[in-house]
Amino acid sequence: GGHPYGIGLTYQHANIIEYSQHAFITWGWERHNDYAGNFVVLPSPMLSKIKNKHVSRTEQIILVGTLARLHSHRIQPTPTPQKQINYLADKKEFIELLGDNILQNLLYRYFPPHDGAVNDKKFIGLHFPEVNFCEGDLDAQMLECKLLVVDHLGTTINKAVAANIPFIGFWNFEDSPISEEARPFFDELIEAKVL
Repeated sequence: GGHPYGIGLTYQHANIIEYSQHAFITWGWERHNDYAGNFVVLPSPMLSKIKNKHVSRTEQIILVGTLARLHSHRIQPTPTPQKQINYLADKKEFIELLGDNILQNLLYRYFPPHDGAVNDKKFIGLHFPEVNFCEGDLDAQMLECKLLVVDHLGTTINKAVAANIPFIGFWNFEDSPISEEARPFFDELIEAKVL
């Protein structure tokens, strides 16, 4: 899966409940920090289905947002409520810095409304009424877009890499620290200026 499985610096929830079972199927990673577990590496059916399927057919740039909780709901490596406020400010600044030629092709994929979290669609609509929303089947639209922009760690990045979708990512690694095993892969993406 996506963050934090195999990627997060800490993930007590999985360590205590899921990794302790007879086996835990992973989509490529063999270790997660010092957590004990019988990690069985198998191909991901989801990622295998979209492998190298990207063909740019539109000028659309899709920005995928994430959940911004305003309270901590359990111990896990997600940003604190204050960091979530910073995340929203960073996202707002990112969009403000885009030129008009980019904004006209921008589609924003909002996180569905969630109790205790900022309403992502309303937040973007309030600050950027000119931005259109990405509705419907995200995977289908990602496979045809010109560029994907992701502002968080998660499964969307796994899909972009598998499908060979051009993407850039931005987020604060201090807010979502990653494991030592995952760090070399992210360092390569940083060096290539993808992140």
